[in-house]
Amino acid sequence: MATVWYLRPADTAFGLARRAERRARGRLVDEVGRRALRVADAVIASPLADEAGRHVAERLLASLDGPSFELLVARALDSTGAQRALTRIVQSRAVEEAVAQLAEDAIDRLRDSQVLWSLIRDVVQSPEVSAAITQQGAGFADQIGDELRERSRDADDRLERTAWRLLRRRGTGGGEPSATGAM
Repeated sequence: MATVWYLRPADTAFGLARRAERRARGRLVDEVGRRALRVADAVIASPLADEAGRHVAERLLASLDGPSFELLVARALDSTGAQRALTRIVQSRAVEEAVAQLAEDAIDRLRDSQVLWSLIRDVVQSPEVSAAITQQGAGFADQIGDELRERSRDADDRLERTAWRLLRRRGTGGGEPSATGAM
């Protein structure tokens, strides 16, 4: 098919017009988007939006209050999917780190607390603790005394066996000494 020479400039002009329209639309969309964002930011920052948000939250919480909500939560928690999700959450590294951080913070606060040191002072000075320490000390002394007696008996037995062996080697008549120690 032969190209008609007079249509070619019209096609070119049409293409240029289409591109100019696309660019203008893009700019318009960008400008409208920017203005819409500014308006949305202004609405969100307004006291009216705060009040509306509070109202919506109160109505939502009011609708969640009651036996139907409790039943919904109970069913959700009884589901195996929720149990798996809760297990994964509890066993997650984030929860582990959060618990460790909470424990460290609590311990740090306790160390700085005068109430804790006052409590420790009262406990240490209590008659019950003093009695327990005394009993523990006596029990420990008894335990050491028992151990020393046992070791002393073992040493006496060894010395006696060694003495018997030495006496047998010298050939002093062979017999064992009498209960008085005489031979």
